[in-house]
Amino acid sequence: MPALRCTEFNFGPKAHSDTFCDNLQQATDNILVFIQAGIFRPSLKRAKDGANNRQQKDRISALHFQCTIDTCVGALCDSQTKEYKMKQEIRKDFDQVATQWDTKPFRAKMANDVATAMIREIHPSADMKVLDFGCGTGLLTLKLQPLVKAITGADSSHGMLGVLKNKIKTQGLTNVHTEFVDFEKGEHVEGGYNLIVSSMVAHHVPDTLALFKEWHRLLLPGGQLCFADLDTEVGAFHGDNTGVFHQGFDRQELRLLLQEVGFHTIRDTTATIMSKEIEGQGFRDFPIFLICAKN
Repeated sequence: MPALRCTEFNFGPKAHSDTFCDNLQQATDNILVFIQAGIFRPSLKRAKDGANNRQQKDRISALHFQCTIDTCVGALCDSQTKEYKMKQEIRKDFDQVATQWDTKPFRAKMANDVATAMIREIHPSADMKVLDFGCGTGLLTLKLQPLVKAITGADSSHGMLGVLKNKIKTQGLTNVHTEFVDFEKGEHVEGGYNLIVSSMVAHHVPDTLALFKEWHRLLLPGGQLCFADLDTEVGAFHGDNTGVFHQGFDRQELRLLLQEVGFHTIRDTTATIMSKEIEGQGFRDFPIFLICAKN
């Protein structure tokens, strides 16, 4: 039997995850069952010399098929896994995209929808000191700014913070501040806050539990946390998953992690549903959850 090429088979859409490998292996197993049952008889290889009966030929052909496809599956899955891990380890360069970040209406709409949901759920007040963790260019920050005493935008991208600083200067805002902090490199925000907000940041942080502990540490007694992110999806939202460590989240799992850290009065809702065009699939809807909790 000539070497089997993976491209000769279509076992479903490729995904950078173990699921793809599992599905491919299951398809292989099903084919082998068909061979052994006589439903599908591969004729790509002659039996070895001396194997003169059909049963022996089929047995050898099936074994050769299995060895070849196992090698193919192993190599492909190893390649897929390595590629996915490399994309995770390479952090997204937000500095490179900072100046163009606000030009996409999709992002402005999501920030507006998330801010509206946050305001509805937590009722920001004029005595609150707020931290926007992973603020980016400040799309969410500036939606909350008129409602609170002071708000700090913290981010690990100098480029993103630069855009926000320009907005602060242009608009003459006196209650908005910025702070560069790279949490993944062990840097920490200082101070205490009545409210911490964050939008579409958690999926870029490898250790979710460590992130929740950091938020809990920064909250003053009686403070509130409110963050938004994707519900679990298959990795289609970003297209390029460089620096994406979580393909969305299961809300119940996040609630359990928050409880473990010490948060209580945890509740979740759907902040918005974003429709996005995915290459080759048309438009798809992506629910964005909002989870709020108290410390």
